[in-house]
Amino acid sequence: MCIRDRYGNSLVALALVGRGASLNEVLEQRQRHLWPDVARQVEVDVDRLPGAIRDLMSSGIDQPAPGPLHFLPDVRPGLSERLRLPAFSPTIPDPVAVERFDLRPEEVENIRRVLDNPNEVPEEWLRLPAGRTLLTADWLIAATLAKFKPFPLETLLETRLGQVIEWADVTSLFGMSPQVLTQGPLAAVYPALTGVPPHTVLSAHRRTRFPDQIPLRYDLERLPTTQKTALRPLLGWTYQETPGERARLDAEGLELAEKAIALALARSSGLDLAVVLERRAEGDSWAGIVQRFAIDMTGQDDLWAAIQAREAR
Repeated sequence: MCIRDRYGNSLVALALVGRGASLNEVLEQRQRHLWPDVARQVEVDVDRLPGAIRDLMSSGIDQPAPGPLHFLPDVRPGLSERLRLPAFSPTIPDPVAVERFDLRPEEVENIRRVLDNPNEVPEEWLRLPAGRTLLTADWLIAATLAKFKPFPLETLLETRLGQVIEWADVTSLFGMSPQVLTQGPLAAVYPALTGVPPHTVLSAHRRTRFPDQIPLRYDLERLPTTQKTALRPLLGWTYQETPGERARLDAEGLELAEKAIALALARSSGLDLAVVLERRAEGDSWAGIVQRFAIDMTGQDDLWAAIQAREAR
């Protein structure tokens, strides 16, 4: 798959996330559907997306099929802590549950293997049998929900029996948002029950970096015009650009990447965008502007890399 196709898909995915969709769900749906179908699945009105994004959505499902894609919870503050599943009582399942769900000794062992250390389990353990059509992933999901909500574990599992009712519907029946399955620690467990191909679920929680699905740097000047056009409104949305700021940037005739640098420096420093652009017009380099206003670049490695790439020209 060529980098331009992958980058175009990234722009479409980000546009859907910008309309309130879960990145987790977008990536999952994209494995099986065309972009317009993905938009319908995540309840985003295609007609309300920028025209440039709609143009990119006409591409089919990538061929050849991409390698295994690990599902990661949506990025947000406190992610590392929210990834952790809680500890569970060693009494689960208790004798009543063993009788209620006709658990055989090996099925009890399967459940304990998963619940004893849920943050380290391999994916295949999530699909082990666990009594009356249930899988170990069902027990892990139910135990996690029961840990934080006032619902008995057995009641949740009884509702799930037969796997006729999906977990998203189970959570709704008990007054919970289905997002608990995709925007917290269960995001690494829930896909095991949604019919995705084997080895596509991140269930170890030990991952320290994102999959290298696309490079971290791009030469924006080599992107097709359609992708540049689609990227421009996303840039404005990311930095909460005002109409006045957009008009000023367009009037300066800057490259797309330099528009992003100018906005990023203005937001990081608290300066008005006009001040940043005036210093640039008077001959300051982007790195010089950072030094002049003592802008804190902590945690902004991507921005600093973009500045250095342009200073090196």
